[in-house]
Amino acid sequence: MNFKYKISVASDKGTRETNEDFYGILENHKDILLVLCDGVGSEQDSDIAAKITVKTFLTRFKKRFPLFFCFSRFYNNCIKASLRKLRKLTNKNQGMGTTLCVVYIHKNIAQCANIGDSRIYYYSASQKQWSQKTFDHNLLNKIYAKYDAQRKKRPDLINIINEKENSEIELNKESLSFLTSCVSSDEEITPSTSYYKTIPQLQPNDMFFIVSDGVYHFIKPEKINELIQAKTVEFKNYSKTIIEQAIQNGSNDNLTSIVLKIR
Repeated sequence: MNFKYKISVASDKGTRETNEDFYGILENHKDILLVLCDGVGSEQDSDIAAKITVKTFLTRFKKRFPLFFCFSRFYNNCIKASLRKLRKLTNKNQGMGTTLCVVYIHKNIAQCANIGDSRIYYYSASQKQWSQKTFDHNLLNKIYAKYDAQRKKRPDLINIINEKENSEIELNKESLSFLTSCVSSDEEITPSTSYYKTIPQLQPNDMFFIVSDGVYHFIKPEKINELIQAKTVEFKNYSKTIIEQAIQNGSNDNLTSIVLKIR
């Protein structure tokens, strides 16, 4: 397949004073890299962390050697470089952090990776359905993983384990969305870099929807299909329309949307 695509992008500060989201898109040697970062609101200067991380990925992607390119190595090296830059700007008593979503497309193969809770959704035109290709690194999923491991180890105690899991979730109900991993200047925070998804054999009309949490908590990816069917909005304005709808639905965060469609 000759890789052709079209993109719709928009970002808005929403109800916040500043926009701590930052994104970058770069085509190089007919491949494309899409990066989205959402500065962690609990840390200072997180908009700077988002910008540094995105720019690190784009700069290194521009300088890469296509014949020897390995996405996992590139991804991990970019994170290490971003961490070095962030930690030079802060001392141990200060922190800045960001989530990270990356999509790399080479010919008809896509590779996705993330840290934190920004998301990548993929639409398979042949199956006519959306699926999430990222993992939310938050307290809720950490609790789930803890008790899933216990259930596998002791299936005979599944009822007791389920009760403990429900109790822990209830105990932490106010903080279940707290991040357990991000790209941070804090040396005590180690980003989870092992989560990758490969999507082989991309087909015409397949789509990617890359979004910060200010969008996906208020808009489902199926909204894109509604826009396609309605034919009332140009594709280039899809992301702008999605963000406007998310704000109308009550989003109180920064909002960024990237929609990529294979042609």
